[in-house]
Amino acid sequence: MMGNQEYLKQNPTIKQSYTQLTSYISSTEIPALIQEYDWSLLSPSHDNHKGRYKHVVDIGGGYGHLMHALYTHHPSVKYSNLELSSVIENIPSEQKLEGVAYIAGDMFDPATIPSCDVIVMKHVLADWNDEDATTVLMSCRQVLE
Repeated sequence: MMGNQEYLKQNPTIKQSYTQLTSYISSTEIPALIQEYDWSLLSPSHDNHKGRYKHVVDIGGGYGHLMHALYTHHPSVKYSNLELSSVIENIPSEQKLEGVAYIAGDMFDPATIPSCDVIVMKHVLADWNDEDATTVLMSCRQVLE
């Protein structure tokens, strides 16, 4: 049976619609994600951090909208958006958002994921079978500080 990712690779028109749908869904989720988690806990001024900047990585974060939204509310935290090189290369420079580092990488390869304190993945693991999802989570574990 063909997985979601393979199907989307073989059907570019559907992939474009899927990307638009996930962007819309993401835009409705971002306010809740900002409001429901105390992101200020990652601030270097927080007692537990001894002035060290924290780093949040969004794996499979598309164009970086979540990281940019977090940056606008908590600019003292470092934010990175990890995506496939094919996605990063196709983001027009004028659409790259302030406060977000764009990193081309592969969530299956921990060598391409920057070390960080927090990893965010929205709707990413649902596209993969259990074995692949476990591999992704193991990659994430390796880079968490």
